[in-house]
Amino acid sequence: MKCDDQINTVSRPRAWFALFRLPNLLTVPGDPAAGVLLAAGAYGMTVDWARAWPCLAAALCLYMAGLVSNDYFDRDLDAMERPERPIPSGLIRPAAALAVGLILTVAGLALAACAGRLALLIAALLAMSVWAYNIRLKHVPVLGPLAMGLCRGLSLLMGASVLGSEALFRTPVLLAAGGLLLYIAAVTMIARLETASANPANKAGRIGLLLWMPPFAIWMMLAALILGGFAIPLRPSGFTYMLAGMAAVWPAIWCGLLMGTPTPSSVGQSIGALIRGLILVQAALCAMAGHPGDLPGLCLLAAFPLASWLGRCFAGS
Repeated sequence: MKCDDQINTVSRPRAWFALFRLPNLLTVPGDPAAGVLLAAGAYGMTVDWARAWPCLAAALCLYMAGLVSNDYFDRDLDAMERPERPIPSGLIRPAAALAVGLILTVAGLALAACAGRLALLIAALLAMSVWAYNIRLKHVPVLGPLAMGLCRGLSLLMGASVLGSEALFRTPVLLAAGGLLLYIAAVTMIARLETASANPANKAGRIGLLLWMPPFAIWMMLAALILGGFAIPLRPSGFTYMLAGMAAVWPAIWCGLLMGTPTPSSVGQSIGALIRGLILVQAALCAMAGHPGDLPGLCLLAAFPLASWLGRCFAGS
């Protein structure tokens, strides 16, 4: 085996990890988990995890499909702006990336079907949103970021769908889905400043308001849920308040760091941190379901430092 072949053999698995944005994967299962817990809390019911877990797996598969297809459709642009990415660097063939994206999409739909027809319907809408964004909508100024945010909102709704169609219209579920939608939409708009061609330094004076949209979306969502008392018959515990405080402070810190003259490097670092901050938000939402959500919230809290550690090895954007 030639030396170059040995390097490629070692690098290729790492290239797939980079393509899947490994630290971001830990932010996915918490969406449907929070959805089903908030819905169950609103009904005063216990969670049937045997029916809920396929939604968590389906959300993960569809998220991974979105990441792979995103790099596939952006391969020409990445070749100019980010040639170190797995596809333009030659470590992963475009055809392989597209095939994996399609396989993961089918797997996600099949897993959602295990949770019921309603979950399958929402998963189908999620898959369409993912592919529509990557193929076309990402180039549309406002609609693109909203489509990206919609994917997170649908992921949460897919978890809530386990309890039936009425669960989708419960106030805590709608507030949480809307908050995630707006948060990710704002983060997506900020992420567009990462590439050098965006000249973020020249736009510093025009993005001040944009930088406060992610924390504002989280603040409004958490305040409405806690102060409105929508979650469930149980009062939020001290654990809930702690998680809510962490979820509120985290995006404010990272958005605040971009004030002034952001660079592509600082934007990329902050975007990864803002995405990982979803774990804290999801943990707080789970804990609002009272005792049934304490363990999932604790597990998500434990996953947060792991995601941060992985973020040092793999880019989250």
